[in-house]
Amino acid sequence: KFFDMRKLGRGEYKSHNIDQGAGVIIPFFDEGTNMLYLCGKGDANIRMVELVNEDPWQFSIGEYKGKDPCRGVCMVPKRVMDTSICEVARVLKLCKDKIEVLRFICPRKAKIFQADLYPDAYAGEAVKDNAGAYFDSDTSKPFKAEVKRITMDPKKRSGAKPKPGLSAATAGGKKEDVASLKKEVARLKDLLDKNNIKY
Repeated sequence: KFFDMRKLGRGEYKSHNIDQGAGVIIPFFDEGTNMLYLCGKGDANIRMVELVNEDPWQFSIGEYKGKDPCRGVCMVPKRVMDTSICEVARVLKLCKDKIEVLRFICPRKAKIFQADLYPDAYAGEAVKDNAGAYFDSDTSKPFKAEVKRITMDPKKRSGAKPKPGLSAATAGGKKEDVASLKKEVARLKDLLDKNNIKY
């Protein structure tokens, strides 16, 4: 059942029949794509629902069907998604003797960055104090922290590095970088030849 926490008196907006199982539902919401992932303990499947701001409020998108029942599940932070293959979610599913990595990919033909799939994501908050500093401080005041967000566009991220296997020219580097790489390759080949190492 879907409710608006700000208008609980209104009642439920929509009911979504999942199945007849008695397992505990573990929901994960992706605010960037408005997707709700419904996992359940003892259930091998993960259901996907898209939420909208008008009637009928939700659409069933699809379902991942697995073989091993789930003992626990968590979602990987959005900021580590592989934007080059349009990965929109990554779920770690704990099974009896293994952890399954499930990647949800939106099929797109274009190879460029898809801005509509990747709005700015939550950057996380670094811990500033240890436990001792926390208990020694005034805890009567509510803790307030700024919600920091980062861009999902690889070209706009600070400290972004080209992927391994790409030349500096392919990644938008300078010609001087390519020349220095070729010089280093020649030096390594010469070192291998001097030590009679075949390659």
